[in-house]
Amino acid sequence: MNPWKAITGLILLVAGIALFWNSYNQLLRCNSTGGQIATGISKFFGGNGIPACNDATVLQIVGIVAAIAGVVILILAATDKSK
Repeated sequence: MNPWKAITGLILLVAGIALFWNSYNQLLRCNSTGGQIATGISKFFGGNGIPACNDATVLQIVGIVAAIAGVVILILAATDKSK
């Protein structure tokens, strides 16, 4: 087992899960009644909506990709027989 690959995989896995969870919670707040009202007011006055709401979906996908990459690296580290 390569310890550096395992550490890297674990860091990516934890960071990916944390990013996904944070973005998921942000989307819940954006899709609530208060979040929809705030976004509607922003768009009414010529804004692009709430940036955190716009970015949450993209960050959620990035979190999933990072977590999957972390799992793949962990599997490669576990099967690595070299020192």
